[in-house]
Amino acid sequence: MNVPALVRNETIKLRNYVPTLVTLGIYIAILVLGFGEMHRRSIREVDPRPFALPTAWNQILGELLGLSVFFICVLLILLIANEFTWRTARQNVIDGLAKEEWFLGKMLLVAIVGSVFFLTVIVIGGLIASLGDDSAVAGPIVRAADLKVMGAFALSLLGYGSLALLIATLVRSAGSALGIFFLYTVLLERLLGLGLGYAFDRGSDIASFLPTVLLNALMQRIQWDPDALAALAAAAAAAGQPVPDLMSAPVLLAAAAGWTVAFTAIAFVVFRRRDL
Repeated sequence: MNVPALVRNETIKLRNYVPTLVTLGIYIAILVLGFGEMHRRSIREVDPRPFALPTAWNQILGELLGLSVFFICVLLILLIANEFTWRTARQNVIDGLAKEEWFLGKMLLVAIVGSVFFLTVIVIGGLIASLGDDSAVAGPIVRAADLKVMGAFALSLLGYGSLALLIATLVRSAGSALGIFFLYTVLLERLLGLGLGYAFDRGSDIASFLPTVLLNALMQRIQWDPDALAALAAAAAAAGQPVPDLMSAPVLLAAAAGWTVAFTAIAFVVFRRRDL
């Protein structure tokens, strides 16, 4: 398989697709406004937390990460599902592209889109935070905990991207696929988790391994930053609340990677067996 050619083809499709520009433009605008407001509040001392590196990574890699998931999944579903609606997937195969090559192209597309949005939030957040002053904090600009959060965030984006790939491949209609994606992630999985909790003694433990629960847990800073966990535990103790119970990091990473592989494998099997 000619991977460079597949990357080039997917990049051209992505760049020339109008919703890509619209989605990325809206995403950038929200990030600039959000991080800009954090910077403004910081320099006017409205917010006691200085929005400056390295401590600003706590906010950059926290409050707005959920938006990345939303925009990435919307864009991927539009890109992939519309290839079936517009018959471009069928035409690609007729023109000599093997089914395996077409599907590999979509896997590469998930990685490309995820990388673009990942780098966008890191670069914009880092640039705006560099305007601040946090000279009282010594140490590197990017700490070990920040790198762990970034890696977990990247894995979470790949997981959500593989879920979007699966739904788009199953449904093959952009509108219906978007509806099913949001119905599942916002409502159905929560109902399933509640049902497991009621049905089994350890149902809540089983529910913690549901896909979006795991992928969302990956993006929580307390999972990777001992200082953030200690601060949260102290606040919980002061309020008389239980200390947060976190999943083991290796188990969390393995389970999230397992769901990512499973989504991709199921999408491939379904794509191979269905006519274009």
